[in-house]
Amino acid sequence: MHRKLLKYIQDSDVAITILLFAIAGLSFRGVPDNIWNDYLYIDWVFPLASSYILFIIATIFLIKSVHKILLKNIDNDLKISKEEIPSIINVFVYSIILFFYLVCLFAFGFWPASLLLLWAGILYFRPEKNLNSIMKSLGIALITCLIAYIVFSSGWLFYVPFPKSRIWI
Repeated sequence: MHRKLLKYIQDSDVAITILLFAIAGLSFRGVPDNIWNDYLYIDWVFPLASSYILFIIATIFLIKSVHKILLKNIDNDLKISKEEIPSIINVFVYSIILFFYLVCLFAFGFWPASLLLLWAGILYFRPEKNLNSIMKSLGIALITCLIAYIVFSSGWLFYVPFPKSRIWI
């Protein structure tokens, strides 16, 4: 039974089905019970709509997965080869960087957090790690954030309200 379940989970459609139902359930569970009270239209549309859409997509994948299981057409396409391990490590490290970005976003606001995210991401994926590459990475991140600030926050072209710092109000 255990081997058969593991064989099923190694099919990408079955794995996506499980993952989407888990994410949809968690996102739906995170929506407050009083979502309809004292909220504007925009406040409740996104969390509920995204949860329902995830449930619909997960149901489509469930139907596809059950069909593949009944036809015994399971494809073990999630086996990891040794060549894929560096890419998996890169995705894991960047996910950690993104987690710290969310913490910094909450604490320091959008622009300092984005600068740190860009700098850390560029620096991590640069092949050489020396003082010159650290400074180039910082320069690229600063220029990118400056251009984005001019385009999106100055009101010159667009105005997008970004999250403010929770520490320095």
